[in-house]
Amino acid sequence: MAAPVLSIHDLTLRIAGHAVVDRLSLEVGEREVVALVGESGCGKSLTALAAMRLLPPAVEAVSGGIAVGGQDVLRLSETRMRDLRGRQLSIIFQEPAASLDPLTTVGAQIAEAVMAHEAVGKAQALERARSMLNAVGIADADRRLRQYPFELSGGMCQRVMIAIALICRPRLLIADEPTTALDVTIQAQILDLMKTLVVDRGASILLITHDMGVVADMADRVAVMYAGRIVETGPAARIFAAPAHPYSALLLASIPRLSRPSKTDLPAIEGAVPTAQDMPAGCRFSTRCPLVRDRCRREAPPLTPEGQGAVACWRTADVAAFSATLAPGMAP
Repeated sequence: MAAPVLSIHDLTLRIAGHAVVDRLSLEVGEREVVALVGESGCGKSLTALAAMRLLPPAVEAVSGGIAVGGQDVLRLSETRMRDLRGRQLSIIFQEPAASLDPLTTVGAQIAEAVMAHEAVGKAQALERARSMLNAVGIADADRRLRQYPFELSGGMCQRVMIAIALICRPRLLIADEPTTALDVTIQAQILDLMKTLVVDRGASILLITHDMGVVADMADRVAVMYAGRIVETGPAARIFAAPAHPYSALLLASIPRLSRPSKTDLPAIEGAVPTAQDMPAGCRFSTRCPLVRDRCRREAPPLTPEGQGAVACWRTADVAAFSATLAPGMAP
């Protein structure tokens, strides 16, 4: 089997002495879309920043291993790491409009990404930028190259970020909430574009989101993250058909469906994700889990192989029946 494009092993990130990401392991294979899902505050974006080695100064301790294309990210010099970004891996941040330089034209920002990694002149880099804008579906590319980010819509800014991320043909694209704040029509266009990237450019994608509808449309495999830990992994089709962790089941039940009976409230997950300072002693989901028992409060379940994936739960045998109660008469 080919080596994974991204391999994260036992990653732990600490802030003020508390683990915000705890012994996380994750892999993304060739031409694969892996979704890392969970609520806000679970540590998804910090995991992405760790892979890019762009962690904020507040993260004071990092342990474990991160390899991109077989290279140990945590041990590379900053010069080698800058070369790796863009060539081997790129990221689309949550807020594209805030990530783009408001004082620099779109064309200059895309061309800069080319010139940083390849021995080309400005004119050739701008021609590549024009071609890339066409590839991501932006019409009238010549005019857009001369415009500033504030002159573009949110959807266009998102496409510009994708163009910057892909201009040097990286093997891995990390997409952190790529459809946040976009209307549903633009969301569909962005997701279709990302699918095309996998097929036409041979890229792999780590998709970070809390939107399970997006996951259903995009992912080959899913890793469900809660309070800094992976609680379930597996093929997307299996997790959608038969989630093995109550948190996964609740996330799926919260997806709006046209087939849901009228006047039926969406199931909600009571409470909030615990902070790093207030983690429960046992299972981290125990304070919110409808299936909780005394053992769950005392002992943290290990991530145990389950079919083609893994799950960390003492009540796995009861999750199927629980899922059926969340939306009677409907598949989970």
